[in-house]
Amino acid sequence: KTAYEIYQCDWSSDVCSSDLTEIGVKQNTLARLTAVLDAMRAAELAFRRALADWAAARSATKAEDRELARWLTSARGLLSLRLGERWNSRWEAAGFSGHKTSIPTTQAARFALAASLQRYLNEYPELEVASLNLSAEAAQARYEAVRASRAELNRTATVRAEALKARDT
Repeated sequence: KTAYEIYQCDWSSDVCSSDLTEIGVKQNTLARLTAVLDAMRAAELAFRRALADWAAARSATKAEDRELARWLTSARGLLSLRLGERWNSRWEAAGFSGHKTSIPTTQAARFALAASLQRYLNEYPELEVASLNLSAEAAQARYEAVRASRAELNRTATVRAEALKARDT
């Protein structure tokens, strides 16, 4: 029989067991091969689930980051009414560094700016406009939302890596 014919046979039959013996698979019993195959299938399923969880966490992190960028843009606009349009030392105190008042392009920099704005608004509560969501509390909420989503992304990345290793060993 060809390997394909052996593969297609009914593994519970005696014919397949004898076929395995013919091709040199003497030590591996049907039960052992079935157990290995089941373990491989379970590892593949675990990896696919971990991959899906990681993808969902990645999407959630991107969504939280977009919300943070929107909030920072709004906060920057409201602060410009008090601090001026051009960068100055007051902008630096608020967390806008590099002689710019633009919103940072990286998630890490936006994350750091949210933390700086929270401290700044705690120090200067007269600059808060709570009705327009410009407050230390709002900055903290945005910061925490991104922090939590990044932590979940890191957790799922670790689980995904472990599942991949388990699948491939």
